[in-house]
Amino acid sequence: MASWWRLPCKTSDIRLDILLACGQSFRWREISPAVWRGVLVGRVWTLRQTDEEILYQVKGPTNAVADCVCLMSLDKTGAIPVDTHVWQIAMREYMPKLSKAKSLTDTIYKEIGDFFRDLWGDYAGWAHSVLFSADLKKFQDLKTPPKIKRTIKVKDELVKTKKAKKR
Repeated sequence: MASWWRLPCKTSDIRLDILLACGQSFRWREISPAVWRGVLVGRVWTLRQTDEEILYQVKGPTNAVADCVCLMSLDKTGAIPVDTHVWQIAMREYMPKLSKAKSLTDTIYKEIGDFFRDLWGDYAGWAHSVLFSADLKKFQDLKTPPKIKRTIKVKDELVKTKKAKKR
């Protein structure tokens, strides 16, 4: 849970119930008594008022969400959304040194993004999306070619082999 920040402000100075409910702030909703939530400058704000102060929390989009929006909606082909799934792929396939880290920090996020941009160039974001999708469990069967029975002709005779060997 995010920390609450304090703003000294008595209810005699500002009353959120009147200020936010007056119709001028259509983005704010009272989610429980004396607790309001709204969107302001692309972030979700939660306000709680006591007699002596206003407490607030601010939550914004994560780097991965912001980069996903840039890639998918704003044609920023170099944006690499790095979530825990992409972090695991990067550790397993490209950057084993990252396995020492216990969490995906901003530094590791940037390092993975820079690595993929160096590796794949201007369209690294789309290359990342292919890599991400190919690693999903439901596509694992598509990674190995299907096993087929082959028929070969030996001296005008058809012979069925067992299963084709992997080449």
